[in-house]
Amino acid sequence: MCPGRRGLSATREARAASALALLLGSAPACAPSDGGAAPAALEVHDDVGRRVALRRPVRRIVSAVPSATDLLLALGAADRLIARTDYDTDPRLAHLPSLGRDIHPGIEAVLALRPDLVIAQPDEAGRGFVAGLDAVGVAVYAVDVHRQRVAGIAATARRLALLIGEAARGDSLAIAIESGLDSLRRTTPPGPRPSVLYVVWHQPAYAAGAGSYVHELIEAAGGVNVLGDVRLEWPEVGLEEIVRRDPDYIVVPSGRDALRPEWLADLPGWRELGAVRERRVIVVDNDLFNRPGPRVVEAARVLADALREREAAALRRRGAEIPRVRGAAVQPGVRSAPRRTREPAPPASGAR
Repeated sequence: MCPGRRGLSATREARAASALALLLGSAPACAPSDGGAAPAALEVHDDVGRRVALRRPVRRIVSAVPSATDLLLALGAADRLIARTDYDTDPRLAHLPSLGRDIHPGIEAVLALRPDLVIAQPDEAGRGFVAGLDAVGVAVYAVDVHRQRVAGIAATARRLALLIGEAARGDSLAIAIESGLDSLRRTTPPGPRPSVLYVVWHQPAYAAGAGSYVHELIEAAGGVNVLGDVRLEWPEVGLEEIVRRDPDYIVVPSGRDALRPEWLADLPGWRELGAVRERRVIVVDNDLFNRPGPRVVEAARVLADALREREAAALRRRGAEIPRVRGAAVQPGVRSAPRRTREPAPPASGAR
């Protein structure tokens, strides 16, 4: 289900990195952790609790996590990024070399860029990218996109801002994310809320559970996550269970390698769902929704607009009177998922 794994074993990666570091003469950017070390000027703990200590704000950053790259751009640090991935399409990064599509690029390629800080997803079993960089003294901040909630996105913004010497900007961005969602929640009209299933793959079915940030976006947008009682982030869900829950709407992220909504209409089980039969499938932008980054408020607003437009259209079809507010107009219109190679939509498209 995941793109082919490549690279050396953890031990061989570390040895290769050590040899290359000697050839390049690369110096560690992080403060030593053993006794007698000079105190670090900047210190945070990353998403998995690792200590990241620096003597000065970083100037050269390699980010292999697109959502973290988006946070850095929102923090005004575009000029500090020295590489991108194939998923980073912001025009400000077009001139940078690409590390490809693997969440753990080759250590040699990263070290050749002489970074002060590398942002990566945590090591998986059999992979030693973070450990290999640690072994040669390169500072690494691990971002666990698969388990991030909105509070975690705000916390990551603050920590990255501290590491680049822009703590005030980090506070402002974090507050904007949290207050933006709070404000959207307050605009939800009273009454029953439609149930929503956010699907990222269909064979087998993976969807947003209550442990995901997408669950919070659905709730802020005025919907009810049909898997809100499933505490996992991205559970695998049996088709029979989806049919039993019968969501009012199915939300499908579009994009390269993503699930195509028209597939659902051709598949037994899926095509029996009322949301598929009656074309209550909402297609959203993959990069906007599947990245736990600074645009989560925008994503929630897009979903809120789509749900309200669909609900208003349904009321009109039923001949019901739609309440109007002066100055406003209604627009027409359970197994845990495996770790993935992208952020976090399993298995072929994901939050990045």
